[in-house]
This record gives sequence, structure tokens and C-alpha cells, in this order.
Amino acid sequence: MKRFLCLLFLLPGLARSGVSWDTATSNQLALVSNGAEVWRYHYDPAAAAKPFFDPVCVAGGPSLTWARPPDHVWHYGLWFSWKFINGVNYWEEKDGKAQGETRWSAPAIETRADGSAEIVMTLDYRPDATRAPVLRERRTVCVSAPEADGSYHMDWTLAFTAGAGAVTLGRTPLAHEPGGKAWGGYAGLSVRYSKRFAEVQTVASTVGRVPRDAGGRLDVAAAAAEQNGSIEGKAYGVALLAHPSNPRAPGDWYPIETPGVPFYYLNAALLLKGAYDLKPGEPLTLRYRVHIHPGRWDAEALRQAAARYAASRLPS
Repeated sequence: MKRFLCLLFLLPGLARSGVSWDTATSNQLALVSNGAEVWRYHYDPAAAAKPFFDPVCVAGGPSLTWARPPDHVWHYGLWFSWKFINGVNYWEEKDGKAQGETRWSAPAIETRADGSAEIVMTLDYRPDATRAPVLRERRTVCVSAPEADGSYHMDWTLAFTAGAGAVTLGRTPLAHEPGGKAWGGYAGLSVRYSKRFAEVQTVASTVGRVPRDAGGRLDVAAAAAEQNGSIEGKAYGVALLAHPSNPRAPGDWYPIETPGVPFYYLNAALLLKGAYDLKPGEPLTLRYRVHIHPGRWDAEALRQAAARYAASRLPS
């Protein structure tokens, strides 16, 4: 009865704000504003190897993400994935499965009348389906209500704990390292941007516009970075902010701009400059804010957003 009364209380608020929650598809949650999706969260382990957000839109605008593009079908719009854990690959997939297995429980989800939500889930990482987890995670994603301009943010808290043995979080070495490749260094929270993006640029809070090299890859250290572009003449951006409590602060970023594919990608690259080791039972907490917004942010806008994030109250 209490749950029924709560729903009666929430529904008028949803009607007034123009937003509603779509739960019609099993293992998915979507926020809808005036009949159009703002974001959709997918968490069906039978349908994908990792949970992910796609589409991700400024309210009233087009999707800014691209899940499962043909060139990298293991890119999931807005998602988190390690590359190597103790040498086992959790990133690339063959026939929808990676070498290492990411498992998760059904999330605990709280939705609110204003369009905000909290998603909490536990995940574990196993070398294969028959073995015990080498790493466990408690993931919390707090999504704000859309503002009048359609913008909102997602606060990600990823609390990892090593299992009974030591853990090495690894990545493909960079080109200048022994055995390295031009496209090494990535792992972690990532965005694969819409193929509809035009006039795309990468901006960092430290240097502003980040020039790309001949191969289209960039890397930069900063508290915040974004890629922005235009779709049908309107500008949009997705900014990633790293909390100053993260190890290796302020943070390294791994963006890619290759218009011909098209391939626009941004990664909060904790491991860009090297692997990260955990002792048995040792914790690692990573915090990021993802801003989805209209317009193009410059370095100063990113610095201001990073400062607000650093001063904000964090979920436990």
C-alpha cells in the first residue's frame, strides 16, 4: 500500500514537469521528456556484455552517443570497461563476449518526479565463467533532472575492491613503449559519439582546443575534457570531469577524432601512462561527472564545471 501511495504522489509531479519513466522493456530504464527519450540505461546481461547508456541526448535534442558501431561493436555509447585485468581482456568482444567476464546484479533504481534518478548495482570481474571474481565493484550513477535548456549531469562513483589475489589493471602499451601500438593507453569510462556529429572538436580545461596528431589520436592531462560538435546546425557537447580525489589527479584523457570513419571518442584514461596495481583486498574508488549540454564549452566553462564538481556533496 505504501508503494501505491508513493506512485500516486509521484505521477502528478511527472505530468507537471513533462517527464515520464519508460520501463516497458525488460532490463531497461528510459527518461522521456515531452514524448522523446532523454537517456536510456540498458542492463540486460543476455543482451550486452556491459551495462550502458544509449541514447544520451540533451532533452529535446538528438542522441549524442552511438552504441555498437560497426567498426567497434564493443563500444556501448556511454559505458565503463576495463581493458586488461591480470592480462585477461575485458574490452574487445567476439560474438558479443569478451575474454574476461563482467557480471552484474539487477540494479536498485530510484526514480523521482523531477526526472532525476539513482542507479546502484554490484558487478564482478572474472577471468572466465567458472572462476571466482578477481575484482568487485559497487557502482552508483546519480542522474540529475534536466534543466530548462535540456542539460543535465550524471555522477558516477565506481568503488572497486580487489579479490583474494593481487590485481593489475592494464592497457595496451603506447607506441613509444616496448611492444606498444599507436592506439594504446585507453580503459575506463568512455563515450563513443554520434556518427551524425559534424565540426567536432576536443577541448580540455587546461589547454582549450586540443590539436590532433596525424592519426587522429590525442592525449591531454586536465581535470575536465569534452568533445562537442553540431547536428543539423545545433551545437552539443558531452563533458567528462574527474574528481580531484581520484588517483593520478587531475586526470588523463584519451580522445580520438577521425572524421572520415566517423570515429569520435573520449576516455577518462586512468591507465594512460601506466598500469595500476591493487593488493589483495585493496579498494580503488573512481568518481566522474558526465555533463550533457547544448552549445560548445571552452576551457573556462570546463574549469568552472570542474570546480563545482569538486565542491559538490558526493554520494557515499
